[in-house]
Amino acid sequence: MDQDDTLKKNHRPSIGIPLIIIACFCNAAMATTAKFISVNYQLPSQILVFARFSISFIILLPLLLLFPRYRPIKETLKIKILQPYLVRNIFGLLSLYAYFYAIQHISLSSAVLLVYTSPLFIPIAFWVWKGVKITKRLWVGLVVGFIGVVLIMAPKYEKLQIGYCIGLLAGITAAVSYVAARLQSHSEKPICVNFYFFLFTAIASFALCAKTFFVIAPSFSLKIWLSLFVMSAFGALFQGLLIIALQWTQVRFLGAFLYLAVAFAMLLDWAVFTKKPGIFSIFGLVLVFLGALLMTILDPERQKTANKTMPS
Repeated sequence: MDQDDTLKKNHRPSIGIPLIIIACFCNAAMATTAKFISVNYQLPSQILVFARFSISFIILLPLLLLFPRYRPIKETLKIKILQPYLVRNIFGLLSLYAYFYAIQHISLSSAVLLVYTSPLFIPIAFWVWKGVKITKRLWVGLVVGFIGVVLIMAPKYEKLQIGYCIGLLAGITAAVSYVAARLQSHSEKPICVNFYFFLFTAIASFALCAKTFFVIAPSFSLKIWLSLFVMSAFGALFQGLLIIALQWTQVRFLGAFLYLAVAFAMLLDWAVFTKKPGIFSIFGLVLVFLGALLMTILDPERQKTANKTMPS
């Protein structure tokens, strides 16, 4: 069985969709916590990135060491195909740097929205990397969702800011990372994928912020450390749930559901930073949800399954 056959066989939206919805909430909660830390404690984005990955790695280690099902550890951490690891780790790190920079310089909902333009770039990344053609029916849901995104963002683009450009870059690099994660999911163990992802990103982000970290870290209060831990815990949950969801559902199908993080971010922006959504934002969210629904209805794999189960 080749790679494409394996991906189609594992396409189970009834499992993948609930997981991706929870993952999207965790990602929005991580962004909210990062924004809270930035506003209240004025920490630079490179410190947030390092904390996010290093604490997530520390959270992961007990799972690896304490659960018998992960033994022998050497076998659990065995890499079968190296290329997707390299692509995902590098682009995942770049995406989070861009994401946290955007969070600090523009509104929370705008930053989350821009990083979740990634579903629009996923088909392109998949086509460039694997030559996979996207059916026209799936584009319907993606386009409807994107129109909703434009409506949410339109009133905010009074002038072009570097934060918006960096936020869009976060979406593009995230798309490449998602495609690599999907390719990993059919042959690699989720804990193995996350172990090397967090290990690589923790080391790389530390190398980029070590001087600043050693200067300011001794002055961190307990509240700062707790806030960093909460942010990283949400990030680790997002990462783990995303990998599991990608094992059960094709990344192109889950693309529209990634937009749900925008809705969660908007609600959290309202609850935490008292920024109420306007009429354009509300209408845009309706289209976002409609796009996700259309992706479910028009999913070719779902229709094939339904046709096979119909009585003759």
